[in-house]
Amino acid sequence: MSFLAEKLDFGNLRQYELAAELSVKLIRNWLVQYKFKDWHIRETSNTIVTDDEKAVRAESIARALNDQERWGSHYRGIDREALAELGLRIDDLEADGELSSLVKEYFWFFRDFAFNISQSSLVHSRSFL
Repeated sequence: MSFLAEKLDFGNLRQYELAAELSVKLIRNWLVQYKFKDWHIRETSNTIVTDDEKAVRAESIARALNDQERWGSHYRGIDREALAELGLRIDDLEADGELSSLVKEYFWFFRDFAFNISQSSLVHSRSFL
């Protein structure tokens, strides 16, 4: 055990901790700003949802999504059912055949585009193309 501890780079460990905290912060902010922006009334109790309550809920979800013990890997996808278990409402894209088809077409186009310019990943934004 001491052999492993001798090789441990505390600088790297701190970088991993900071990256994990940044992930939580980014997820929390995105959820509050975009996913929860139209969430004003609770369906179950018909009571008002405050901005502070949105932030607390988003923090809880962000921490759950950042739980390495639960997910095992950053590269593993998280399906709609698992997100629903965390309390997120996820729209069923496949329920709208036309929209589903358009999104899939865009996905394959963008994937081919990334491949053609030798990029393993891209983020499409208004300023990108």
